[in-house]
Amino acid sequence: MNYIQGKVKLNVYYNESNAYNILKVKISESDLKLDLFMYEDYVTVTGYFVKPMRGEEIRFYGSFTDHPKYGKQFNAKNYEKLSENSIAGLIEYLSSNLFKGIGVKTATLIADKLGKDAIDKIIKDKDVLKDIPKLTKSLRDSLYDSLIENKASERILIKLYEYELTPTMAMKIYKKYQKETIAILENNPYQLIYDVEGIGFERADYIAKKLGIKDDSPLRIKAIIIYLYNLMGTNYGHTYLTLDQLVDYIFNTLNRNEQIINTEEINDYILELVEEKMFVLENGEITLGSIVYARNTIASKIKELNDHSSSFTDEEINKQIDLFEKLNNIEYTNMQRNAITMSMNSNLQIITGGPGTGKTTVIKGIVFVYSKLKQIPILYDNPLFDIKLIAPTGRAAKRMSESTNLHAETIHRFLGYNFDGEFIFNKDNLVNGEMIIIDEASMIDLFLAMHLFEAIPKTKKVIIVGDEDQLPSVGIGEFLRDIIDSDMINTVKLKTIHRQAEDSNIINLASSINQGIIPGDITKKHHDLYFVNETMNNFQSRLKPIIKYLIKENYSLKEDIQVLIPMYKGEAGIDNTNFNIQDEFNDLKDKYIEHNNRKFYLGDKVLQLSNQVEDGVMNGDQGEVIGITDSKELIVAFDNTEVTYKIGDLINLKHSYAMSIHKSQGSEYKVVIMPIYSSYSIMLKKKLLYTGITRAKELLILIGDMNSFKYGIQKDDDFRQTKLKEVIIDTLVNEKTESVKKTENKKLIKDKLIPFDYLGEENMDGITPYTFMKK
Repeated sequence: MNYIQGKVKLNVYYNESNAYNILKVKISESDLKLDLFMYEDYVTVTGYFVKPMRGEEIRFYGSFTDHPKYGKQFNAKNYEKLSENSIAGLIEYLSSNLFKGIGVKTATLIADKLGKDAIDKIIKDKDVLKDIPKLTKSLRDSLYDSLIENKASERILIKLYEYELTPTMAMKIYKKYQKETIAILENNPYQLIYDVEGIGFERADYIAKKLGIKDDSPLRIKAIIIYLYNLMGTNYGHTYLTLDQLVDYIFNTLNRNEQIINTEEINDYILELVEEKMFVLENGEITLGSIVYARNTIASKIKELNDHSSSFTDEEINKQIDLFEKLNNIEYTNMQRNAITMSMNSNLQIITGGPGTGKTTVIKGIVFVYSKLKQIPILYDNPLFDIKLIAPTGRAAKRMSESTNLHAETIHRFLGYNFDGEFIFNKDNLVNGEMIIIDEASMIDLFLAMHLFEAIPKTKKVIIVGDEDQLPSVGIGEFLRDIIDSDMINTVKLKTIHRQAEDSNIINLASSINQGIIPGDITKKHHDLYFVNETMNNFQSRLKPIIKYLIKENYSLKEDIQVLIPMYKGEAGIDNTNFNIQDEFNDLKDKYIEHNNRKFYLGDKVLQLSNQVEDGVMNGDQGEVIGITDSKELIVAFDNTEVTYKIGDLINLKHSYAMSIHKSQGSEYKVVIMPIYSSYSIMLKKKLLYTGITRAKELLILIGDMNSFKYGIQKDDDFRQTKLKEVIIDTLVNEKTESVKKTENKKLIKDKLIPFDYLGEENMDGITPYTFMKK
């Protein structure tokens, strides 16, 4: 790795939450061939490390990049402090916000008294600070502790870099464990999997091997068991497994090439994990402890919300609904009016329905009516509005905002998801807002639902909106389906397709799919729907002229046209389709970056595959490549931000001319092109086809063979093993039953002078016979 060495001349920027630095450095040495002006001028250095002092001599390891906006920068991956010999830098460092209570005057006194080696002297003997005037004991102790902590953090970060962790990840690990980092790492590196987002089994296993942990170590075997449990949950969406399912899966996976473990040993390790509280084993079903906690948290908050309600009269509500209808020249159906009315008087309400049933129109009515009843000023496109609109993805939130003219944001942003993979708003720091409307709820997995519900005050109003016929979440569980099927929450199911949608062949097709039938006229040409019979071998050659025609009709390939495909591999798979569309329609091929046999050119349409909170981009966001630097960095423009990707980061980026139907959830496109072939048979199912079809707003083009289409429509989705429904019922019904039991054998007291309803109530503190006497 190349290096530059020099003195820090200026701290341009420092982020305390993630230790991101922007420095100006005067270069004195480098192993790179640098232009002469770089030695004469200051160079910008960026990276994640403890804030240095001005005047410190530091060797930075990394590479130069050309940022299109900020110019040439040195991106530091690692660093080494060589000296601390600047009085001015010492004063600036000590008076910074790293050291509470130390201002410029005090820092100057310390520097004058102790010299440029002040920090070393203080660390060796903090009593040297007694000679500094007006420096109290508490300030001396605080300064000493902070200096020790900063020195320790530098040593820990440098140690973490030895395990080939990125500076970002190293800082995340350090912020989690602080001074215990190395001890925890060396004791059990697999602990990182459970504590630090972004660390998976493979990375933890790599660190473990460097630490000398053997393949048959119990630590490793147990980590593998949890990893495989999570993998099976991810693949199938289950929130629990039977013990037999888990044992068989582990046995078959670990013994694929040769037998290294038997079922008895696997059972023993699982029981150890149960004793360690990682798993919960009950009635032959095994569940991660974190999943049990998530289910219980959601159920408890549902009970709390159900226990609170408003008391607006039907007359008050109908008056405002009538006003909204008049202002917007619409007429609600009885079911839509019922949805709005129930939402006013219930603190927890579900509204579900397919495309064209008016969910968005109902949301707008709910916002208007509630604002009028509560006298809340409606603030359009303003994040300070007391009614919060949220959705699982950026594109879903954007669509929600566009359709309502109100500010909408992702659930992650609403909860303050930060660099450390934690939510600022949680059970100890609840969110604000009079009402919270959650759209596209079918996309919400169990853990995201848990984080959201535990952060909502029990007195607030929550409206859950979604289409229960869409694909369930990519993550585990089936949140929307479970809360509806529990039958413990007020639910309105919108079924009527409204006049403006009646002429939509797309919506009619979606409705038919839910009934398991295909319209007889599907092969006829419609203004918004085409079914093109074509063999899989000819799909790519047929696709190109279709896209060319659409572009001539003023549809944008990047903004309006989306190819949706169930699978990545194969002739008609996502990867091959992306390659062919890019090759045919992107003419900006002079400059590119190659990663894993993929070439990224200027103008490419791309998709983010993971959350990068520090860059303001989330899993599922689509963007466009707008820059390629000389140092092989890719710059991508998303809706609200620009993100720079180094070659190693491109694992988180994928071309998205074609994308999976799962990734398209929550989005709408003017034109959707969907191939349907028997090679997708493992994925072709009713909900998948329904979800893909309902992404199209203006035009749907299906390409393939009718038999495969019929096969998919008649094939139901795999059953997800979940328990949220049962836990909700148990939490709400059993507690009500207990409450009834407590009053069954008690005699009702009708005397209004007696301050309780039943004989036998426990709250008798301060009650004496004189309490009941007339005064």
